Amino acid sequence: MNSSADRSPTHYGALDGLRGLAAILVILSHTSNVGLYLVPGLDFRGGGKPGVFLFFLLSAFLLALQLIRKGWSAFRPSALKHYWMRRILRIYPLYFLYLLMAVLSTFAFAKLLHKPGNGLPFPLDMTGMIRHLCLLEGREITWSIAVEFKFYFLLPFLAALYILFDRRHVLITLIVTGVLTVLSQYFYPQAETLGNDTRVGPYLPVFLLGIFLASIQFRTDTRWVLNARFLRALELTAWVALGVITFMMPAVFSAAVRPVEHSHFHKFLIQYALLWSVVLFAAVNGGGLIGRLCSLRFLRFSGMISFGLYLFHPVFLILAKHFRFGSITGAWFVLLSAFLTATVSYYVIEKPCLKSRGSTT
Repeated sequence: MNSSADRSPTHYGALDGLRGLAAILVILSHTSNVGLYLVPGLDFRGGGKPGVFLFFLLSAFLLALQLIRKGWSAFRPSALKHYWMRRILRIYPLYFLYLLMAVLSTFAFAKLLHKPGNGLPFPLDMTGMIRHLCLLEGREITWSIAVEFKFYFLLPFLAALYILFDRRHVLITLIVTGVLTVLSQYFYPQAETLGNDTRVGPYLPVFLLGIFLASIQFRTDTRWVLNARFLRALELTAWVALGVITFMMPAVFSAAVRPVEHSHFHKFLIQYALLWSVVLFAAVNGGGLIGRLCSLRFLRFSGMISFGLYLFHPVFLILAKHFRFGSITGAWFVLLSAFLTATVSYYVIEKPCLKSRGSTT
């Protein structure tokens, strides 16, 4: 469970759990979309996008916090080289093998099984693989990987802006966040966001809020003392936020208000970002039940292997549909198979690559 990282004062174990929650939300959403349920009636349709938004928020928060803590030394050539090596090794080794699996399976389906146009997790040729690796294309769930990695290019510039205003009043950083969010909405209105949009622009409000939270967390760690009354209010507000997120689940909203499609709330980027931000800040600082739940070993382990969970679960979803597993059997097959595969891929591929650069973030 990365015990060495747990002992670090800059590591927040509860955020591993939040990352695990995000991955599980995506899996449960995709299984529910095809009528597979871990428990009869437990419908998570439409919950995948909020889970991805939580991924984006966590990435922005954690990576920006690292840069803000280092200050201007984070922008030395050696530090930037280290930053880019960590980002590449975090994503590309497993992503390359994932895309290669798609290419080889597409070839096998066409040449050996005489079923062209099929592949696991989707049909892909070499041109498509290169386009994915160059972030020019994002098919199925890979759209979010293109968005995430494009954000890595913007992050140093945005973090530098927040470092510039770090010694000023917190109101300045709030104004900067608001202005940048308004500008992003002018050029990329959330109402016009595509279904699986590979552009980073539409998701800037989520990333910006994560960076703003990182600047607040840096002040909390180094200057501020949060009193007990504030922490109680924070915990309560976080539970309200979780309640609203649950209410925005299409199955819940459909039962309580009116029937809606599973994608009804998918364009509510800013709303989800604000709600998840409260939960994130409470998980890190509240010391209440939310933080303890997010620190559960199962959720933290899920967060540790979350990239593999995210990548591989569609493969087993296709297999469950192909072999016509029952509703409950199919859901558990997808979940357990994804956990097993992600665990192996983490220890065999991800961890050795990350260890080579001394980072697991």
